[in-house]
Amino acid sequence: MFAKALHAHCCPQAPFVAINCAALPESLIEAELFGYTEGSFTGARKGGAMGLLESAGDGILLLDEIGDMPLALQSRLLRALQERQVTRIGSTTAAPFKAHIVAATHKDLGALVANGGFREDLFYRLDGLRVSLPGLEQRLDKQQLIEAFFQRPGFAPLQAEARRRLLAYHWPGNLRQLENVARLVGVLAPGEPSIGAQHLPEDLQGQPVAAPRSLSDATQDVIERALLAHEGNVSAAAKALGISRTTMYKRLGSR
Repeated sequence: MFAKALHAHCCPQAPFVAINCAALPESLIEAELFGYTEGSFTGARKGGAMGLLESAGDGILLLDEIGDMPLALQSRLLRALQERQVTRIGSTTAAPFKAHIVAATHKDLGALVANGGFREDLFYRLDGLRVSLPGLEQRLDKQQLIEAFFQRPGFAPLQAEARRRLLAYHWPGNLRQLENVARLVGVLAPGEPSIGAQHLPEDLQGQPVAAPRSLSDATQDVIERALLAHEGNVSAAAKALGISRTTMYKRLGSR
């Protein structure tokens, strides 16, 4: 949301593109970022494809969850940022790019650098203007944000118990998790006169659990319940959640 606000303020007429480095396998991240030529790998599109570094033009490219980018790709990204040029997979010709890079992560990149999980030179290359955003749990407008997600067109009113549990939850995945939960509720409660606690994911239903669940587990619960609501139809569940089939299959494969 911050990156989109920055884009709207600085360059609203230019493209805004984003990639989630935690949601795709390494080979797909590379193809999405750098582009590729025809025949460069199995399944490559006829005529090849431009990567996000190029397609962002003079706009903004958001590297979401940069802390999850594989080390091998970090090296290639660093070179591209240093030279301001990108070479498509299967090509030897470099092309300039002008995009402004915004990187986001929920991880401590300094700790990752110390542990060898993130390149130090890339860290300092990206570390220009650093903005630390509070988690949803620490935000003073937490209640307004949560209620706004469930007051959008098509949503039935929240029952008192559902509202209480939404406000009491600690939201480890912050706004992204809140958005996923809102989408799931939209899938599970179509046409309902109101939204009750039974329409919320397991973590928000007040059921005892052995230990706090990770964001990955919570996301998995959202996906599984969407699949159940759509009788196992992966395409329909992915569309309802607003994610791609590729992301859906990746999440299913991680179970």
